Amino acid sequence: MRTLVLGVALVAVLVTASASAGGATRPVAPACPSCEALTPIDFKIVGRSTVAKLKSDLAMGPGEMRTLLDAKTGDITGDLILPPSPGYFIIFGFTPATSTVEFAQDGKTVGKIVRGVLNTVSKVTVRLRDVKVAGVPLDVGPNCRTATPAVIELTSGPSPPPFVPPRLLKPLYGTFTMPAFTGCGAKEPLDSLLTGLISGPGNAIRVELTHIPR
Repeated sequence: MRTLVLGVALVAVLVTASASAGGATRPVAPACPSCEALTPIDFKIVGRSTVAKLKSDLAMGPGEMRTLLDAKTGDITGDLILPPSPGYFIIFGFTPATSTVEFAQDGKTVGKIVRGVLNTVSKVTVRLRDVKVAGVPLDVGPNCRTATPAVIELTSGPSPPPFVPPRLLKPLYGTFTMPAFTGCGAKEPLDSLLTGLISGPGNAIRVELTHIPR
């Protein structure tokens, strides 16, 4: 249920996030010994992920990705921030369920531009809260999350020359595996239930980027 990205900008992306979901602190572009050789580029990120097991879509964003581009190598590093997303799903084929899905970035989003094609990798921990099944609260507790970060790899279509942002605004696509859940259940263990309902491969993600001038 909430990458029920990234990242990903990805991130971008991705999703493409730390952005701890809804984090109050605006991420800062990564420091480097020779930052004068890097170009800061910021993006607005909007995306959608399809949770394969639930056959339901989850809206992501609008969020932001702040990156540094090495124009000589095409390498990109950055931070992704995504706000919490409300999710609506049908489980068991007929039972409505809602939740709030949060994304927390694990490390930097990294990527590379090669002749206008952007490939990125983001690692995002997915957290669930405010879960309700048929309108009845399901107390998942404060620490319900994926046991390991989801690894989101995204790729874009080619862009026209000069092959670098801000003209690189093609949508990014990818699929990812949702890891098993852990720490779920304040009064009873719910890890197995949520893992069985949500976790698994083949979750699609599409991310759109809009360049934000500095």
